[in-house]
Amino acid sequence: MPATSPRPILRIIPMAQWCELRGVSRWTAARLAKAGKLKITEMSPRLIGVREDHDREYLDSCVRNAG
Repeated sequence: MPATSPRPILRIIPMAQWCELRGVSRWTAARLAKAGKLKITEMSPRLIGVREDHDREYLDSCVRNAG
């Protein structure tokens, strides 16, 4: 039986903290999520956030190619 590596523990950044960290408003974060550019994780009915791996995907999508 092949050994499987343990799944990494992914931290969820609360939405208010993520917005402050990335310098965007909550309204802008909601627009990004609606447009499919940001994946949101619902931790409870009243608490949402962004997983660290989804934050990395968002940041990678923001990088411009140097022409």
